[in-house]
Amino acid sequence: MSLVIIGLDGLDYGLTRALAEKGNMPVLAELMERYSFGKLTCSVYPPYSAPAWTTIFTGLPPVEHEIISFVEADHFEREYGHLPWLWNGIPEAGVAGLPVPIPFYHQNCYPSPTPRDLAIDIPITMEEMMASSEFFRGATKRMIDEERPLIVTIWSAPDRAGHLYWGTPNMRYIYEGTDMELAHLVPDLEKHTFVILSDHGMQSLAMAKRQTHLGFGLYDNEHNRGDHSQNGIIITNAPGPLPAHTNAVYNWLQKTQVHARLQALGYVE
Repeated sequence: MSLVIIGLDGLDYGLTRALAEKGNMPVLAELMERYSFGKLTCSVYPPYSAPAWTTIFTGLPPVEHEIISFVEADHFEREYGHLPWLWNGIPEAGVAGLPVPIPFYHQNCYPSPTPRDLAIDIPITMEEMMASSEFFRGATKRMIDEERPLIVTIWSAPDRAGHLYWGTPNMRYIYEGTDMELAHLVPDLEKHTFVILSDHGMQSLAMAKRQTHLGFGLYDNEHNRGDHSQNGIIITNAPGPLPAHTNAVYNWLQKTQVHARLQALGYVE
């Protein structure tokens, strides 16, 4: 019994619900119906992926972990490896695509992207986004087959689509493509304890610029149509109440991880 965590970076709560209700995301719609589902509010400021995921996987606020944006990969383990990452002390744990250093962090992920293969971590074109989601789906499947006790993969395509394609048909296509990739994993996920969550949601750039006092609307350039919102998402088959905001996820994940190991040992159902 493994704990499988799939992070869908920037997957927006409102848009996901709307597309699921319209039948455009049938896989997530079924998971929402069958298991625990709710809004996960990003309580991290600035509301960027690097500090948000760091808080989710260490339990520390940005003022303590001191990560407010992406960091250089060469500095990551030396300067931030001491943080209480969820996978510390679990050498068999598999991690793929942690968006804190650039290139992103990978552990026990084979084949791991090379430093030059940033299209996997930070896809730009539609084709790269689709290929990125396919890569992380494959990485998740391989690590499940390897029976790793803790598996973390973070898929970056929803976030990139939100920035570049918010409010366009391409945005829907990326969400639908993510849903299709998840379809390949559902039979395996349901054999384990799984958590699907996002670190934040997305919104139009115009709306975000009205919230600059909260740290939104700072990605204002000619290429971006959208920016972050607080409205993330969480779906899980783990027992008990869901965390309501990112600051509460770490302690909840620790309890969920212990429960998954007790299930594996046959102590609980």
